[in-house]
Amino acid sequence: MAFVSREALSSAALGDQEDYAMAEFAFSIPRRVGKAVTRNTIRRRLRAEVTRLQDGLAPGAYLVATAPAAAAMGTRELAAHLSRALVPFREHPPR
Repeated sequence: MAFVSREALSSAALGDQEDYAMAEFAFSIPRRVGKAVTRNTIRRRLRAEVTRLQDGLAPGAYLVATAPAAAAMGTRELAAHLSRALVPFREHPPR
């Protein structure tokens, strides 16, 4: 399992890549991040960004965990943090 931590987001690759045809994501957004509306908003934003980034990722299962700082971030800032957190898992990292 590979694990990458950032101030607002953490990501981990779980399982063997051979078991997956594509990248699959799960999100862990604890109650300390905010109320249900806030957590669901963050989940929707992350899901939309994952859809955009998914093609460049190696097949496998990924867990994205959020910290309370994610609640104060806008869509673009959250997307930037997610993109940076997933760099180690890209098939072809940007130069």
